[in-house]
Amino acid sequence: MKTITAVAFDEKFNNGEDISEYLDFDAAIRLKDANKVKTDTKKVNVDFPEVLFRLIKRY
Repeated sequence: MKTITAVAFDEKFNNGEDISEYLDFDAAIRLKDANKVKTDTKKVNVDFPEVLFRLIKRY
């Protein structure tokens, strides 16, 4: 697996270029298998600017 800076990776991704050579598929977890991974949850309080909160709610 090749390495790349985050900025260069984002640029390639945003340009629609193939980024697969920078991904470690052996370490990837498929979303449908996520329930097999032990995860603990923690409750946190976070203050966001209202405009950011509205954007988060939208998605």
